Amino acid sequence: MSKAYYWLKLKKDFFDDPKILKIRSVAGGDTYTCIYLKLLLKSLDNDGVIFFDGIEPTIEAEIALKIREQEINVKAAMAIFESLGLLQKGEGEDVRLPEAASLSGKECDSAKRVREFRAKQKEVKALHCNGAVTSGNENVTLELEKEKELEKELETEEANASTCAHACEDEKKPAKRFQKPTLDELIAYKQKANLALVDCEAFFDFYESKGWVVGKNPMKDWQAAMRNWDRTERERGGKCKNTPTNTSVATREAPMAGEMDDAYFERVANEIISGERKMAL
Repeated sequence: MSKAYYWLKLKKDFFDDPKILKIRSVAGGDTYTCIYLKLLLKSLDNDGVIFFDGIEPTIEAEIALKIREQEINVKAAMAIFESLGLLQKGEGEDVRLPEAASLSGKECDSAKRVREFRAKQKEVKALHCNGAVTSGNENVTLELEKEKELEKELETEEANASTCAHACEDEKKPAKRFQKPTLDELIAYKQKANLALVDCEAFFDFYESKGWVVGKNPMKDWQAAMRNWDRTERERGGKCKNTPTNTSVATREAPMAGEMDDAYFERVANEIISGERKMAL
């Protein structure tokens, strides 16, 4: 995917805004204003949202670490921002800066190349029109030759820019964070998708102990993980799990509950990961 470049667009009267004036009027106000600008920059690629990653005990401490400011100043600044409506606390410890969307800009690298190419075209044409055909205009000739070569790439670049523009719009939507399921949700989905071989309690306990990761990567779709688990159990010749009748669906016995140790679940998880890779191929 093409690179994306973000920038912060400050209005000409940014420092004359009553809210900014209020921040700067208090003791330490210049530091708080600097913190606000840093928060805006941090939130550019997440549509104004700063996610809490759990590196520090609180979002204030984590932000202080990330922007290299003292925690006490970050706490005071965020309290002021919230009182002025410049910061909102969302689910968990995440925070949102409402002004970020209107102050941010974004451009894909292919769009940037097209823009620079068009600017170069205008420059070369201006030189060609203003100069006579003399030895002093050799640079113009060279530029025109380069222009012909670049024109061949223009259609491709414009197509890439269009594709990237759509991708940029999609990326403006806040990223959906993974929410681990409850046991009731697992059981409900098991019944809905007819995943007879999934032991919901074992599934939940296993991934809870692993921090809800698949292999070395954070889990993105627990429903897909359940389907892979069921398919792996079916290939291993398992029996129905968590069902009143416990009807056998294969001839080979699955391990009893007491035999489902970490090694067993590690094997199942590895087979699930292997299955996901095969599907991706």
